[in-house]
Amino acid sequence: MITVIGHLEVDPAERERLLDLSQDAVRQARATEGCLHFAVTPDPLDPGRVNVAERWRERQALEDFRGAGAEGERGAAIRNAHVEEIVAPEPDDSDTEAQIRALLDDRVRAVAAGDVESLAARLGEDIDSFGVTPPSRSVGKDDLVEGLQAWLDGYSSTIDYRVHDLTVASEGGLAVAAFRYRVTGTLRAGPDVDMWVRATAVLRRGDDGSWVIVHQHESVPWDPETGQGVLTPDA
Repeated sequence: MITVIGHLEVDPAERERLLDLSQDAVRQARATEGCLHFAVTPDPLDPGRVNVAERWRERQALEDFRGAGAEGERGAAIRNAHVEEIVAPEPDDSDTEAQIRALLDDRVRAVAAGDVESLAARLGEDIDSFGVTPPSRSVGKDDLVEGLQAWLDGYSSTIDYRVHDLTVASEGGLAVAAFRYRVTGTLRAGPDVDMWVRATAVLRRGDDGSWVIVHQHESVPWDPETGQGVLTPDA
């Protein structure tokens, strides 16, 4: 990610005209694929200064915008420019895997604590989830959080949730985590639970570098002879 920040020096009498001339550039930048933020604003203290702030997903997007047209009249109104680029290093795969392992460790702790708010914090607003218990599908964060709360409330004991056999693959801002997990505990209805579930989670990295789950799919193997799910670790 590339951040461009700084200011332009202008004749105070020309500042409003420069801001007006900048509106088309702002619209064009914000419509450019890969632009995360673009603003040209008057400085609140110095009448001869205009502040600029940009954030771009990658350099190619920035260069495509820069090459889209000449500054023209807007450029002539600028006396001087003081801007700098700050380039955030691309995280390597080992960083990504460590972050996702930490996210799943946080999930384990949140389940044990019955903390639905912590579980919800790492879910994308548009998450699409296929669960192993009803409802079979939840669309959107609010829908899924409601189901998570009902699941937590269904246990009279602490829920023991353990992740096994985790693998992580990532490219750019997307990652896929595949794993199995074991859940044990006692339901309020009485019976003890001891089940193994297969899970796949798709995660997206936000602008701040943190990961959220945007899709998840859980299942258990099916035994065609009995017509039942197989909940043992060797299934």
